[in-house]
Amino acid sequence: MAPEQSWYEWKSWLAQAVEAGREVGMRSGELVKNAERIGDFLARHVDPANPQQRLLQELWSVADEGEQRAIASALVKLVDQADRKGERDGGREGHGRLTLS
Repeated sequence: MAPEQSWYEWKSWLAQAVEAGREVGMRSGELVKNAERIGDFLARHVDPANPQQRLLQELWSVADEGEQRAIASALVKLVDQADRKGERDGGREGHGRLTLS
């Protein structure tokens, strides 16, 4: 992830990661578990690139394990839902399925 990455680019990156997991046969529970691991890493080692990421980092840092699981699950659901609706970059940059190339 580039430091100047926008929220919409980050959501697209997350959607690509979720889709890659699904392509190798990961189920929702496994995706959420991996999202939790990534959330832990990002919260500890990556400076947020935008206000939305800073909010997520701060929420993550005060959340207990169950709440972190809920945040991770909601993020996976967010990008899944956007993909099913055919949104791209949160609806900001055109329409159509998220591309994974």
